[in-house]
Amino acid sequence: MSMYMCINTKTNEVFEGMRHMHHSEIMRRINEHSSYSAHRTVKVDLPGPLMIVKEN
Repeated sequence: MSMYMCINTKTNEVFEGMRHMHHSEIMRRINEHSSYSAHRTVKVDLPGPLMIVKEN
């Protein structure tokens, strides 16, 4: 299973996204932005400016 790291771009706090959010919720938010690929860094609001990085 792929791991997702979340980075808060305001505080530079890094945490494992799957600890804070269910995997399907991460994917749903990524897929809402059809111009993004899940294999690239994407920005989502959770609720602040976070970047989600997929690590294969």
